[in-house]
Amino acid sequence: MGLFNNLRTFLWIRVQQYTTREIEIDLFRHLHQLSLRWHLQRKTGEVLRVMDRGTDSINNLLNYIVFSITPTILDLLVAVAFFIYAFNWWFGLIVFLTMFLYIASTIAITEWRTKLPKKNEYGRQ
Repeated sequence: MGLFNNLRTFLWIRVQQYTTREIEIDLFRHLHQLSLRWHLQRKTGEVLRVMDRGTDSINNLLNYIVFSITPTILDLLVAVAFFIYAFNWWFGLIVFLTMFLYIASTIAITEWRTKLPKKNEYGRQ
């Protein structure tokens, strides 16, 4: 398993570097088109930190979509196709609806939980 993870990481580096380079070039071009007044009102460190966070977020999102979400969807489709082929379309529909409801409820609960106030180590908000 470690070999495949290292191979995946090695192959993904080119994609990650390309997207980072393209995004940062576009951001740099945009920053140069802004007025002098805008630059005088901002701190350079703040702007650079926001740029780094943004490019890191885009890379993390791409990584998550390619290596987590897409394989999960493909697994679901293969499972549904297998149940339709091995049994009948009712079983495929049951598997599909079950997974759809599970994913929808997980997203809904996660959204609800993120809106709750966080408590500190002493149980206070």
